[in-house]
Amino acid sequence: MNYPQRAMLRIVGVILFLLALIFNIFIMPSSPNIRMADNICNVAGLFGGSGTECVKVHFLRLGVDYSWILFVVGAVLFFIGVWVGLGAKGKKEILG
Repeated sequence: MNYPQRAMLRIVGVILFLLALIFNIFIMPSSPNIRMADNICNVAGLFGGSGTECVKVHFLRLGVDYSWILFVVGAVLFFIGVWVGLGAKGKKEILG
């Protein structure tokens, strides 16, 4: 793996991790309210009422439930980029 690929892995990993972190800092304190609003939208949908606000609430609920995946993926990509770079440095030291 060449340097631009390793750098891209590290950059994408850091960006994903930071996006999940920022989302969680601002949204997680209100996660009980988001869950309650999602339940209310689900009940309203049973009676034929569904609007754009409910779509936003559903997306926020998905973000609250699955944002930890971005943490894990971001950290894994970053450490893979670092690990592959360390392997490349070791090969240079052995060869030259």
